[in-house]
Amino acid sequence: MEAIGALIVAIVTVVQLLAHENQILRRQVADLQHQLHRDSHNSSKPPLATAMPSAAPNHGRRRRAQARAQPGHVGTTLTPVADPDVIGPHPVTECEG
Repeated sequence: MEAIGALIVAIVTVVQLLAHENQILRRQVADLQHQLHRDSHNSSKPPLATAMPSAAPNHGRRRRAQARAQPGHVGTTLTPVADPDVIGPHPVTECEG
């Protein structure tokens, strides 16, 4: 009978400790929720301190994929030769702009 009484006392002690811990955790949750809902209207922070961060501007620069041939395409290119057939000037006929 004493063993049952000791077991009951131990269980009651654990329940009391857990109830106290639960109370502390509930207060912490309430404080964190209160902090979460603060903004410049209901705190001493200036409006810019509570503004959402904006995305970094890209200034119109976009990355372009490098041009590549389709798989299986046999490429050709002009290779320099030691003795070319024709040598001549290539004047600019149009100006970019």
